[in-house]
Amino acid sequence: MRPALFYLSETTGLLPFPAQPQADVPIVCVIDHPSESLTRVTVPPLWGRDLRLYLERRLAQNYPETPYRVALPISSGTPFRPAREWLLLAVTESEWLEPLLTPWVAQEAPIAGVWTASQVISTWLARFLKIGEPLLAVVRTPAGIRILFMANQLTQLSRLLPGETNPASVATELDRTIRYLHNQKLLPRELRPATLFLGTTAPEPQETEAWRTLLLPAAVQRRFPTVTENGFTALIPWWCRQWRRPPSLAPRALIAAYRWQQARLALVGGGSILSAAVLLYSGAIALEGLGVRMSRLNAEQLNVQLQQRLARTSAEISAFGVAADQLLATIHMHERLFASVGTFPALLTPLSNALTATPEYRLERLILSRPDPAPVPASSATPEANAPHQQPTAATDTPENCPPPTDGTPPSSDVTLWLFAEGKATETFPLKQLLDAEARFRAQLSAPGWRIVSFQPPVATDRDTTLSGENASLKLQPFRLCLAWSPEP
Repeated sequence: MRPALFYLSETTGLLPFPAQPQADVPIVCVIDHPSESLTRVTVPPLWGRDLRLYLERRLAQNYPETPYRVALPISSGTPFRPAREWLLLAVTESEWLEPLLTPWVAQEAPIAGVWTASQVISTWLARFLKIGEPLLAVVRTPAGIRILFMANQLTQLSRLLPGETNPASVATELDRTIRYLHNQKLLPRELRPATLFLGTTAPEPQETEAWRTLLLPAAVQRRFPTVTENGFTALIPWWCRQWRRPPSLAPRALIAAYRWQQARLALVGGGSILSAAVLLYSGAIALEGLGVRMSRLNAEQLNVQLQQRLARTSAEISAFGVAADQLLATIHMHERLFASVGTFPALLTPLSNALTATPEYRLERLILSRPDPAPVPASSATPEANAPHQQPTAATDTPENCPPPTDGTPPSSDVTLWLFAEGKATETFPLKQLLDAEARFRAQLSAPGWRIVSFQPPVATDRDTTLSGENASLKLQPFRLCLAWSPEP
């Protein structure tokens, strides 16, 4: 929201820009009065609260009759090394301001601050005219002609000529100002200062030798096309758009309503930011919940796919000749075992890989069995009474389908599962291919936890045996495989 500007002068009174400001719009006040005073002081090395109190005491000592006063730093400083050179600025005659501002204070108008016309002009010149030499500015304001002297981008002198518009009178006042600057040693006598005229006609160059006319740069002229003709009033919109302004001369009671308005706006802004944060957090939670639901849906779809795959695997096993009821009963009986070693298809992975790599073999029967532990005698019965009914079976005994190893190696004591497979070999394949199939079949059966207990190949002839004739003279026998599975340590 762009603020409105109140131009305050003893001759013109209060001039609002725009003429009808909106309600609750911040108000920027600009004072243009001849009683404006500038005092340059040097402060001791103080920091923080001590520096602020010292400057307030100096302002009260120098300008006790007015509340419109402020201290402006001249030299650059940091929070650890504050400026040593300060400029005390005040409007010494402020009685005429009370009738103009009291009605607005009674209405609790949000007055943002009070500045002088010199501050507006000097801030504009320092920002848009980067010259390294002393400058005299002659600017027409609604109250008259203001002459401003700047050196090193800082205001050294400011004068108001009420009602002066005659170029000859302006030239005379310029000469008097330059002589004063020479006497105060603010301007070297041999230097002719550049003089800028805004809103007023410059005198002829031959009428004086103490100063020389300066023209605005073309870039500044394009940005402010009416400043040469209108003077100070052309700077009012620019001053209202500024966010960072010099320190204000306004007392605290005058800007109390504005501070309260800014506090309310800050609370509203903070509440809006908090509401936006809550909405974002709620959106994040909603997105997270959506992600969880999508993950659950994907898991259910994957479960359905796995069940379909298990059904297909069971159908394929049934096609090999395995009794489905026997297989289902074995799965339920050994549920804990399957939970510890993996799913049922994972148990058959070595055999499945061996059959896939050996198309010459056809599986016809598959039996899974588990060693039965010795029964525990009842605590209420005597060993003699239970002796005739006990038929202990050692955990190391192999099932009847699995003959003992041919090399005489005793079976391991930690066997958890026995797998017996029986099938036939296709007779149409050559003998050499059947012998190679036996080697491939044995190689694919090697898997972690599985051990071949016995294996009867379909061909009882080794590679060194020589046969004559076709495969018709070759008698193939069913192959029998016995595997033992033990959990890895």
